[in-house]
Amino acid sequence: MVHLRSSRHRVFICHGGGYSVNGDCKVETWQSVKQKIVESLGNKDHIEEEIILNAKLQLVQTLRVSSPIKCMSMMPVTNGSIFIAHHTVGVDCQFSSFFSMRNNNSYTAYIARCKIPYEVTNIMFIPKYKKVIGFCTDNTLRVFDDCKYNCRELATTSCQHSVLSLIYNADTDEIVAGFRGGIMRWKIGGMKKLLKPLQPVG
Repeated sequence: MVHLRSSRHRVFICHGGGYSVNGDCKVETWQSVKQKIVESLGNKDHIEEEIILNAKLQLVQTLRVSSPIKCMSMMPVTNGSIFIAHHTVGVDCQFSSFFSMRNNNSYTAYIARCKIPYEVTNIMFIPKYKKVIGFCTDNTLRVFDDCKYNCRELATTSCQHSVLSLIYNADTDEIVAGFRGGIMRWKIGGMKKLLKPLQPVG
């Protein structure tokens, strides 16, 4: 399917020649509608134009866990990607770490799992420090080692708000947490004090 859009026109062209303009369902041949598309895109009064070619998603590999994933984070690394997922197995909470390594045109996956005593709603992995940052349901932000070291808990800090999103700002070496109406920031410190609270913004 091809999706063409300008500031006034929206055209969907499907295999077989069917198309829809501005949501009106019509079926015409490609020859009859092609000229209309050329004229629409050639109108210089419409600056905002967009073309989307549907190339479909290409499945690279499939990784399975034994229970629904609560939250997940992905970070690209030099030779692949690292996925950190949090899920529950019965009454136990777990981190699962998936290393998807690229070798020429093939991919190899490595999986590691470890138990943690907390339920996590937001999760983030920082490759620079090889640490997992998680916001837990008890309104705490916790720092864990990666699964290689059995996800040891390294630091904990209380949060005044429920964290809705987490990102790592590499330029300032800060963790930024978004909550309803503002953001909170923490500076990455040494091993004895991994999180240094900064002034909340918002």
